[in-house]
Amino acid sequence: MASKRRKMFYQNKKQETTEIALGDWWQITEAASERRNTQDDNGELVVLWNSFSCRMGSFDDDWMEIILKKDEHGKRIAKVRNSKVEDAHCKGESYGSEMARITMEAVLKSGKKTKRSVIVKRLPSCKARAEHLKKFYLFEREIKIYRDVLPLMEDLIGESEDPIEPMWGHCLHYNPFDCLVLEDLKKGGYRLADRREGLDLPHASLVIKSMARFHALTAVLLENGMIDTSDYTGNVFTSEPKMFQQLHNSGFEALADVIDKTWGPECVNELPVTWRGISGVWRELGMRLHQSQATGGNPRSGVKREQKCMVKSSVLCMRDGQACVHEEADENKLRDGRGSTIAGREQRVRPRGSGRNHCANKLRSLKDKSVSRLFDILSCDGSKFKVLCHGDAWVSNIMFRYLPESEVPIFVKFLDYQLTHLNSVAYDLQYFLTSSLDVDTRAFADDLVVTYWETLTSSLARYGYRSGDAPTLDHVRSEMLRMSFFRVIVVSCHLPYMMSDPENIPDMDEVIEDYKKTDNINMDTRSYSGGEFVKAARIVLQSCMDDKTI
Repeated sequence: MASKRRKMFYQNKKQETTEIALGDWWQITEAASERRNTQDDNGELVVLWNSFSCRMGSFDDDWMEIILKKDEHGKRIAKVRNSKVEDAHCKGESYGSEMARITMEAVLKSGKKTKRSVIVKRLPSCKARAEHLKKFYLFEREIKIYRDVLPLMEDLIGESEDPIEPMWGHCLHYNPFDCLVLEDLKKGGYRLADRREGLDLPHASLVIKSMARFHALTAVLLENGMIDTSDYTGNVFTSEPKMFQQLHNSGFEALADVIDKTWGPECVNELPVTWRGISGVWRELGMRLHQSQATGGNPRSGVKREQKCMVKSSVLCMRDGQACVHEEADENKLRDGRGSTIAGREQRVRPRGSGRNHCANKLRSLKDKSVSRLFDILSCDGSKFKVLCHGDAWVSNIMFRYLPESEVPIFVKFLDYQLTHLNSVAYDLQYFLTSSLDVDTRAFADDLVVTYWETLTSSLARYGYRSGDAPTLDHVRSEMLRMSFFRVIVVSCHLPYMMSDPENIPDMDEVIEDYKKTDNINMDTRSYSGGEFVKAARIVLQSCMDDKTI
């Protein structure tokens, strides 16, 4: 009976929250219309609302005054003036939107003047890209998250007396369905990390803990029927399979070309000592890429990441075309799931042909089935425990706040909820761990998974999760392995541009236009040769080989 009463309470609260949000939107719409009509009657030039449009040129003082007064319920601000617009978007950080920062001078009712700023996120100004993105309903989804879900998550944090800050910024206003006005987190001391370098262990640990809390909050809301799952069942990767297959073909081919031309034993000394055995097993990697097509890509248990850290040294020698590995290690601690040591497995490799060429050829043979295998992974039918995944949790969508006068991160804010969807926790974990760690931190991926599970378990208990399907650590690891092929796609098609210099990032408007004309996607491959990407890609693909993903 108590459970039923609690569920009814949450359902009533959901309806109340939605009605309030919609009421706020109509209130500001009507206020804008009244202001516009008054200006018309006085014969003044109207630059405020154009069908309530949030386009460049309508970000003026009157518009911002209405937004800020609505956000603080008219308590302090008397007037807004001197609004200025500047670009807040860096090339390579987002395709699905454009960002502008609006700074202004706010005159308070006391007469005091203060500086304010907000972030406006809107559909791209390029008409072709905007029309293309509308097919994915990205803004509709993000607005629903800010309007319906995040306020409920914040309520749950308060009800649970959790001292943490919310892991998201505040939404001041939205326009259905092409514009959001958001809190400027930079003014609150938050900043982005360098996407080309990736995150070190303290930053990554903080993100993992915040991700676990985020997932736990959504799990409780889902359990209580507070989230309409039909709004979040789709995934952008499965929405247009033909286009994404072309994208994968281009990415796999580009990576294979780079392996052919530049990846060799001479690169091994650029890696940390933990990873210096990697290039000696490219031949085995190629063989497994070929075998993965027959097995359907189901991974097997492999060597744990913390076990790799026990390797004291690893030197690769090539003798008569054979790979020979010499290691100093505690072999009892380097056992894999089949009872053989890492050294033993590598010594048994008897490859044929050139290691680089063999690996590259198998990447090419793997590409045609990548989308169908991705569909199987993203269906999340194999997961008993589902949450709302952020969907795009990588360096450029995460901001950090630090201890004063230090580089110690203490708080995290997640940005961009356009790809949020219902899935296994492993989706966010695999995406973040593949896309966002620096080279040294990649050796601690399994430790981060353990940290995630510990935080998830404690957070579920704090927030009142009652179902009996809370995941064990073995379940989380099993889900990570089930979704392991997602890493191959990320490293082949996304990571090169995530880590690229801005001048090497393709113009996506041109890419989409070419695709519409030719049904082909031809990407600029300069990003695949970047030094940091090469180091990261070698580590990811080696890990995929270890767990039998490829």
